[in-house]
Amino acid sequence: MVLSFIIQYWITFFAVISVIMNISIIILILRRREQARNQITWHLIGTIIAISIWIFTVYLQIEYFTIDDSLFINTIIAAISNIVILFGLILMAGFAKLLVEPKLDFKQNMYLFVLFGIVIGIYILSIYAANQNEENFVNISSLIANLVNLIVMISVIILIRTDLNILLNEDLSDVQEFQIKSANRSISIGLLGILPIIILARIYSNQLLAISFIVIAIALFFLINGYLIDPRVAFILPYKTYLAIVVNDAGNLKYSKDFMGGRDVTSTMLISSTLSAITSAMAEFYDSEVLPELIEFQERLILFNSTEEFFLAVFTDRDSPLIREAMGNTIKEIITEYGKNIKEAMSDHNVLDLDPIFNKTFYFIY
Repeated sequence: MVLSFIIQYWITFFAVISVIMNISIIILILRRREQARNQITWHLIGTIIAISIWIFTVYLQIEYFTIDDSLFINTIIAAISNIVILFGLILMAGFAKLLVEPKLDFKQNMYLFVLFGIVIGIYILSIYAANQNEENFVNISSLIANLVNLIVMISVIILIRTDLNILLNEDLSDVQEFQIKSANRSISIGLLGILPIIILARIYSNQLLAISFIVIAIALFFLINGYLIDPRVAFILPYKTYLAIVVNDAGNLKYSKDFMGGRDVTSTMLISSTLSAITSAMAEFYDSEVLPELIEFQERLILFNSTEEFFLAVFTDRDSPLIREAMGNTIKEIITEYGKNIKEAMSDHNVLDLDPIFNKTFYFIY
C-alpha cells in the first residue's frame, strides 16, 4: 500500500523528502557553534534555502501550473524558480571562495551577478509577453534563460573546483584532505548530476526534474556531512594564525600559544622581549603609553590588544574581524578569570596556564 502510494505520488514524495532533508541539514549546521558567527555559514544556509525554494517552485510547475493551464502563472513561477537557483549557485561559489579568502572576490561576484541580471531581465520581458499571451516569445526567452543558466552552472563548477584545489595544495591533515575532497566531489556530482536530468526533462517531460530533487539533496547531505566533521576547515587559509603571546607590562612572557607547533620557548621569549622593546620605544617617542594595533612584517602581520597589566600579540597572515573578536574575547576571559588578582598574576614570574581560554576563544584554529 505504501509502495503503491509512492508510485502514484512519486513527484510529491521526492519533493517532500528532499525539502525535509534540506531543513534537517540547516538545523544540523546551526547546532554547530563553530559556524554560528561566520559569514560562510550564511552562504551555505542561503544555498540550501534557495535550492529548497527551487524544488518547491519546480514541483508547482510540474503538478499544478503548466503552460497549458496558465501561461502567465507558469511563467511567473518559472521566473522565481530560475532566479532563486541562480542566486543559490552564486552563494555556493561564495561558500567555496570563503574557504580560501576572508572576503569574496569582486570580479567573480560581478561576473556572476551580471549573468544573474541578464536572467532577471529576460524573465521580466517573458512575464510581460505571457501577460499578452505571446507563447512563442515566452518559449524563446525561456530557452535563452536556460542557456544563461547553463553558463552560470558551468562557471560555478569551474570556480569551486579552482578554489578547492587551492586548499588541496596546502599541508593538510588526512581529515582535512578528506573534507575538501568530499566537498569537491559532492558539489561536482550535485551540479553535474542534474545536467542530464534537466536535458532529458526538456526533451521528454518536466516530471523527470523530480529526480533531480533527490540527487541534489543527497549531494548536499554528503557535502555538509564532510564539512561538519570539523567546521574549522573553513579557517585554514582565510584566518591562518601562527602564534599568540601574552606579555606583562614589564615585558615578561606570561603565556604563548604556538598554533603551528615546533617553536621553542627560547625563541618565543625572544619575540616577546623584542615586541616589548618596540612598544617601549614607541611610548618614549610619543611621550605617552602607546601600543600599535598592527605591525606589518613582510607578508605577516602582528596584531595587538592591550590592557594596563598586559598585552596580547597575535601573528597571522591577515587582519580580520574574526581574529580581532577572538583577541578581544581573550582579554575579557583573562580579566574575568583572575578578577581582582589580575595585577598580581601578571607581575609574578610564573607562566600562566591560559590554554582553556585560548582553546575557547580561538576555537577556529587547529
